[in-house]
Amino acid sequence: MDVLRHGTPAAVYRGIHPHWDDSFLFYREGVFRRASSPDFGWWKLGGETRDTLTLAWKRWDPMELEWKGENFQGPSVTLARLDGSRSLWELPPPDEGALE
Repeated sequence: MDVLRHGTPAAVYRGIHPHWDDSFLFYREGVFRRASSPDFGWWKLGGETRDTLTLAWKRWDPMELEWKGENFQGPSVTLARLDGSRSLWELPPPDEGALE
């Protein structure tokens, strides 16, 4: 997991949850983390049009978020791309084994 310590995020999204508001840092290698907590996991865009974002947390249950026009929405988290950041669709797909 050196990428979390030494890598540069390729995309940054604002995550809003009922209990916190934090930046999500996404890396090309298929890893993501919250900026102000130790929580991390693996990400993947899926679905027929790649409009479903799966977040496979290391310590929490996996979460699926659907693209709703301007952000990803899930049961408890909304992710919105920060101005000036790349979109997840601009990144190469992470390794297929990243979520296994």
